Amino acid sequence: MSSSIPPPSPPPYPHPHPECTSRRHQWIQSTFELPAAGQAQSAWEECENRPWANLDNRTQTGCIGQDFVLHNPRVHFRFFWNNAERKLGGAVHWDSDAEGPPKGAHGASICLVFDEILAYPVWRSGLAAFTANLNINLKKMIPLGSTQRFEAMITKKEGRKIFVEGRIMSSNGLTTYAEAKGLWIESRYLAKIGDTRPRDEEQTNNNQSPQVQIQAKL
Repeated sequence: MSSSIPPPSPPPYPHPHPECTSRRHQWIQSTFELPAAGQAQSAWEECENRPWANLDNRTQTGCIGQDFVLHNPRVHFRFFWNNAERKLGGAVHWDSDAEGPPKGAHGASICLVFDEILAYPVWRSGLAAFTANLNINLKKMIPLGSTQRFEAMITKKEGRKIFVEGRIMSSNGLTTYAEAKGLWIESRYLAKIGDTRPRDEEQTNNNQSPQVQIQAKL
């Protein structure tokens, strides 16, 4: 990992308040303890968002269209992986095109976020799987135009079944906006076509996923 994380690329349209992007980046730097030059590395490593949908993977697995998430940028992610805890953390921003209730994020956009963030720990653990069930509790309205935190991790594995939990919370971790539990099923189809997802060797060789609770990193 590099000694410092560059700010995220600007959106493809002019941002009406560029200072907001700068403040958001500073908050992300602090929340995930990203090191400045010369400092020790953080436990969190920034990683590619939706890596299974990049051009190389889509070409090799026979995809024929445009990726739904990457080509619908109504929500913007930054992913961070904590290898010691086997946990995904990060930040997600809802822009003005994601409105549902007045001044609030659309419920479908929240479902999209959970489908993405719960899938990543499965993928990172070397498991080629599809979403089978997603159970979401919407607890509080997420303000439109806001940036919130998220976290997700595998809680257990039973045969081909992989159980994942996650939540979306405020920047200080004190307010939970939504929680989700998901079931992923290891796919014989992906194995057959030669899934190109990377493997964390240590986790791939260990079929028992850590049974740990989801906790906020305050």
